[in-house]
Amino acid sequence: MGLLHYNGKGVEISPSKAIDWTVFAARRGDGYAAINLSVFLSEGRVVTRDYKEALKWAYIAQRNPQTEAMAVSYIEMMSKQNSPKEREHAKKLAEEFQFLPVSKE
Repeated sequence: MGLLHYNGKGVEISPSKAIDWTVFAARRGDGYAAINLSVFLSEGRVVTRDYKEALKWAYIAQRNPQTEAMAVSYIEMMSKQNSPKEREHAKKLAEEFQFLPVSKE
């Protein structure tokens, strides 16, 4: 849903809905949403650019087997934008991150 609102595919273009749906899905374990959130953050799309937060979401996406390989390339790319201390902190935050349950409502 996040990318649909970002691109206006079948729904209105809405940056705020794009980020809301992307965060919603990423926080519930959707690896593709975590990658998209990482891209939004690293490129400053829809949200303020934040390389460390982008790296954290790439590490979180790496935990999903479906997006693990894609996440590794994003991690390599975004690691260049962060100091060693920032990389370590982002990785620690990702390891401590707890997914939210998927609601059936």
